[in-house]
Amino acid sequence: MLVSVVVGLLNEEKFLPRLIEDFKNQTYPHNKIELIFIDGMSKDTSWQILEEFKQSKHDFNNVILLKNPKVILSAGMNVGIKAANGECILKVDCHSHITDNFIENNVKIIEEGEYVCGGPRPNIIENEDNFSKMLLLVEENMFGSGIANYRKETSKRYVNSVFQGMYRKEVFEKVGLLDEKVGRVEDNELHYRIRKNGYKIRYSNNIVSYQYTRPTIKRMLKQKYSNGYWIGKVSHVYPKAFSIFHFVPLVFVLAIIFNLLMIPVTKLFILLLSSTYLLFTLTITLMTIINNKFKWKEQVKIMKKVLFLIMALAAIPAFAVKVTTDGKHNLEKVAGKYENVEIFQKNGKWYATRTFGDYETDTAPILLGKNGKFSADYQNTDKETYAYDTKMKTLVILAKNDTDQILTIQLPEGKKTKVTVDTNFNMNKVKGYWCDQLFEIVQKNGKWYFQGEDDGGWETPITTVTKNGFTTGSGDAEHIRRYTFDTRFQTLVEYDKDGNIVDTFILKDYCPTGYN
Repeated sequence: MLVSVVVGLLNEEKFLPRLIEDFKNQTYPHNKIELIFIDGMSKDTSWQILEEFKQSKHDFNNVILLKNPKVILSAGMNVGIKAANGECILKVDCHSHITDNFIENNVKIIEEGEYVCGGPRPNIIENEDNFSKMLLLVEENMFGSGIANYRKETSKRYVNSVFQGMYRKEVFEKVGLLDEKVGRVEDNELHYRIRKNGYKIRYSNNIVSYQYTRPTIKRMLKQKYSNGYWIGKVSHVYPKAFSIFHFVPLVFVLAIIFNLLMIPVTKLFILLLSSTYLLFTLTITLMTIINNKFKWKEQVKIMKKVLFLIMALAAIPAFAVKVTTDGKHNLEKVAGKYENVEIFQKNGKWYATRTFGDYETDTAPILLGKNGKFSADYQNTDKETYAYDTKMKTLVILAKNDTDQILTIQLPEGKKTKVTVDTNFNMNKVKGYWCDQLFEIVQKNGKWYFQGEDDGGWETPITTVTKNGFTTGSGDAEHIRRYTFDTRFQTLVEYDKDGNIVDTFILKDYCPTGYN
């Protein structure tokens, strides 16, 4: 059985050599392994490392190197799936370590008649210093990621999700590719659709891989915030994609907010708030440290840091962006085809057709809601809510019915939308976070950069800034990307050399409070 291993990466020069060695040590026949590396436009030596490996005297069936200009993890995975020639596709995170029999044990489960499988994913650290040990403790507590079953589960059973899964290729042919609008929880969304289509996900404790803990406090906090944000954003559309454990930090935060609101009623809540928070967090911290094999002197030294970080992680709720409407349904204004939906009228009635990539469409009558919102109840089980945003002047998809939370901005399909260039552009208009794809525009030492939060982090220099916008990339026109603050949409947009909008990004003003 030919196995196509898809590895997404971005600036992973530190981890790539280790992972390549892991592949070389696999017990599964190398002539039945196809390695597909998808590079998200790395700025370090990652691509050079891959090219040297491809040109080396390896014994693998094939080594394929591809680019992911969208940078997004889900988009890169889709590039790899499309290029895969194997009967099975195995997703491997570049920031991980796989055991020698990792591929072999996956194949054994598939050969038993399963379609999707995976195994435990404990965390490991790069260095044995106390600081790294402290970060590992934080990651493994219930407010980190240690509550996830797939990290330490030892039983063999069917589960809702796995970390580095192996999939028969026909699974993607039936359920479709990954949703590229989903930022960090793309696996949960995919696995939800897989289960919805009748497939089971087999968990085996013989399939073991490890993930390296984030090496700095900053990266860990950014990762947790990003996870919370995308869980909150996606859960409104696919609530069954997540378990109750994903919302433990949020529930804890909501309890704190409730106590704060009750302070004017009685000062008792001040005491209750502080004592409950401290006691609960202290208990979790003690349990985390004691359950690990550290000497007591080391425990005392790192306990304060662990306590602080656990409290910080517990205070990361899930947020979502907001819509602006005029209270009217505006069906005539939004009628037409968009990237993921078509709004149309037939025989005097209005309908919506939803499209999942190229693999599935579903049509349902439009139901009028409150405050200018309208919805379509697809297959009577999966409702999607829409509105005409008066600020953006376009169709938006909302997280769920009767909410103001925007999931995506939709531009007309098959119709070129000209950019309205801001001729008085300056970088301060776009400085800070942009929620759609979780990147930040920052200034360092007088120069401007795109800065992302994916594993390992990434940074793209802004090469040119003019009164009309800015660009990234250099060389031929194909590699130059153009951006401006569109005065019509009142938001950051990317546009092509002909002045047509390629992508829009949700306004900073719509970002969660405290995020920018």
